[in-house]
Amino acid sequence: MREQPWAQGMLLAAITGWGQPEDRRRTAEAGFDAHLVKPVDPDVLVELIAGPLPAAAGL
Repeated sequence: MREQPWAQGMLLAAITGWGQPEDRRRTAEAGFDAHLVKPVDPDVLVELIAGPLPAAAGL
């Protein structure tokens, strides 16, 4: 997705049931900016969306 012009600067968050260090590493390697484990705390999600985009998002 990051190679597409329409996805430049997009925040990508993985929401998954898997939360071990290996899972988080694979998520980062896949290009996600954040790894959230279900059930996602709504406050964490709001903070992520409202905060500055990570450098990996291309900004």
